[in-house]
Amino acid sequence: MTKGSLDSYLKQQPDLSTPQKLDISRQIASDIKYLHEMDIIHGDLTQTKILINGDDKLCLADFGLSMILAESGNPTFDSCHGGNVRWMAVRSYQA
Repeated sequence: MTKGSLDSYLKQQPDLSTPQKLDISRQIASDIKYLHEMDIIHGDLTQTKILINGDDKLCLADFGLSMILAESGNPTFDSCHGGNVRWMAVRSYQA
C-alpha cells in the first residue's frame, strides 16, 4: 500500500477537493457494507487501519478483533465489547 494509511495520507494531502473526500468516504462505506453483508464486523476501524494503494484505492486492514469475535461465537456488540469508541457507529433512538 504505497500511499500508507489514511491518517498519513490526509496529513500529506491537506487540500483534498470535495470530490476526493467524497470518494474516500464512499470507498470506506462500500467496504464496510461489503463486510457487514458477509457477517463480518471489523470492530476496531480507525484511520490508521485504512490503507491506500498507488491508484488511490482504499483497503481495510487489521481484522484481529473481528477474528476474536468470530471465534467466540458472539458477533454482537455489548457493553463488554472492546473496540475503538471514537470510531464506532452510534445508534440513535427517537422517542
